[in-house]
Amino acid sequence: MDLRETRRRVHPLTPVLKSFTLLAAVLAWVAFNMWQAIADFGALLSDWALAGVAVAIGIVVLAIIVIALLAWVSWRYIFYELTDQEVLYGSGWIIRSRRNARLDRVQAVDINQPLLPRLFGLAEIVIETAGGKDSHFKVQYLTHDECVRFRAEVLAEVEKLDTGLASGQAAPTNAQAADFQPAGTIIDARTIYGPLPVALLAASVCIGPGLFLGVFAVIAGVIAAFFTDFVAEMLTGITIGTVIAVGGVIASIFMTLSGSWEFTLRTSSKSRRLSVTAGLLETRAQSIPIDRVHGIKVIQPLWWRPWKWSRAELSVAGYGIGDKDTHNTLVPIAPNAELDDIVADLMDEIAGPERSADQAASLGAWETPASAWWLSPIDWKYQRVRATRQGLLVTNGKFWHTKYLVPWQRIQGHTLSISPFGKAAGVANVRIDMVPGSVAPIAAQLRLQDAYDLAAVIQKHKVV
Repeated sequence: MDLRETRRRVHPLTPVLKSFTLLAAVLAWVAFNMWQAIADFGALLSDWALAGVAVAIGIVVLAIIVIALLAWVSWRYIFYELTDQEVLYGSGWIIRSRRNARLDRVQAVDINQPLLPRLFGLAEIVIETAGGKDSHFKVQYLTHDECVRFRAEVLAEVEKLDTGLASGQAAPTNAQAADFQPAGTIIDARTIYGPLPVALLAASVCIGPGLFLGVFAVIAGVIAAFFTDFVAEMLTGITIGTVIAVGGVIASIFMTLSGSWEFTLRTSSKSRRLSVTAGLLETRAQSIPIDRVHGIKVIQPLWWRPWKWSRAELSVAGYGIGDKDTHNTLVPIAPNAELDDIVADLMDEIAGPERSADQAASLGAWETPASAWWLSPIDWKYQRVRATRQGLLVTNGKFWHTKYLVPWQRIQGHTLSISPFGKAAGVANVRIDMVPGSVAPIAAQLRLQDAYDLAAVIQKHKVV
């Protein structure tokens, strides 16, 4: 039987790592609740001063033996398998679970390294399939070498089915497998952005949520210096909710730093793929087929505008709405000019280059009329849409300026809607229908005739 059609074992530590949080909580609960009882029991045995300690050690040893036995039994029932038709992952010895991904539906195969498995030199394979929420499953946990080899095997089988996912991919050599490369198996990749400078990443976090936290800390420090008694009274009134809220902000800032640490974006024209590597505590190696990119979103918060920074996200077929935000990140932060070049190159890859003035010529431009300002008194001047030979460019937002770029090849349709207030103002919305994802453009509050004109342009130029 072919090796690919045999069931394989995951690493023996997998059951422990998958249930580590639960195990730690249970052991902490046992230790907290049993210690006093053990101590009291030991005190009763006055002749045996170490009885309590002995009983405690015995319980801990027994717990370790039971956990190890259960982990071993669980590990015996965890397997993964690659056939000519699907990838299968199974687990469970009391309640059995089976998940499979048909190879003709596979859209991405990534390698991630969560913090705890990373300490043991392990990683996981994430297989994305066509679908919406929960459209992926994980093979946990394998060594680096096993992840690289298995990913290459899956891509090779997918390529045989001519899905376009693995075009230009090659199985790693023994040397490549031995030396784990986070970029995956893209041979001819060239770096187009990164590694992201630490100073820029830190500044992007500080000039944002971190800025408000920093201002609060400075104000608190000034108050503490001049009004000691007032601070003492204020501290007595701090609630658990306040501590949790502040802790949540700090945790969010740190996770942003960790998730974008040393972010690097590579591309390959031969294999038509984007490769993303990033992460401090939890690293990821993500491979995105360019042919699966359905739209681009460029975002510039108000606090980044003086420094001319922006970030960009993607809608990728196969990445459901419930996936992590990092899975949809094209660039976490970059100077506007540099990010515009990256986005323009990607649009050229998807929709073809703008080779002439005619190719770049506008097919139409529309915006929210001044008469409808009262529907969006803050944003109405920024609500515009422009059609070119490549696709649509939709903009909105004054404080959270956002641009959506959608190639004609990725537009599935449109929805024209008129609300009661919009009818009174003589405007309508045109929603661009696409695959589910972070890019969901709406040409908002256009004149009725402009909305009908835009709908006609979409109907004419979208690729059926």
